[in-house]
Amino acid sequence: MAQLPTLDDARKWFAEKIIPLRTTWSGVSYNRMWKTPQRLFTGNDEDPNGLCGDTSLFVIEEYYRQFKDYRTSDGYVIGLVLWDGVVLNHIANVMLRQNGTRKERYFLDSAKQEVRLFTTQPPTMRPVKPAFRSFGQYNNASLLTLWVFDLYYKAPPQTLASWWTGRDSSRDGIITIGDLPAFT
Repeated sequence: MAQLPTLDDARKWFAEKIIPLRTTWSGVSYNRMWKTPQRLFTGNDEDPNGLCGDTSLFVIEEYYRQFKDYRTSDGYVIGLVLWDGVVLNHIANVMLRQNGTRKERYFLDSAKQEVRLFTTQPPTMRPVKPAFRSFGQYNNASLLTLWVFDLYYKAPPQTLASWWTGRDSSRDGIITIGDLPAFT
């Protein structure tokens, strides 16, 4: 059985072993023109040169093939992070705390400059502030310091704060995190 890596080892593994496996351009490339319509019908296949869903699936499965587990030895598990913007969306991998893999959605409260849990409520109820600290698995600091692995853009490991800013400098949209089963 393979020894589980630490979070630092996983970051190094991604940068040195996984990013070089993406041989197509980072970001938008010619393969997107023919893969996008195909994926609408077939779903995602693990592919280091595919769309963001394909690359994220590839990273998770390659991690498992390498380490025979989805966890690290110091309390993290590889999962997914989805940014839903107004027009675009993007998915990548994120190293979640092992006790924080439940699927949750977060948004930036721009007035407070704080990330909060996104909750939905029936339209007949009075509007309430989204509850964050009492229900969320992550507070502002712990969420934004999670490590993101974005093979689609060939990006070195970076914090969720940096990754989100790279998708949208004002951090609009909603961030959804969770382990692989939470997204299937």
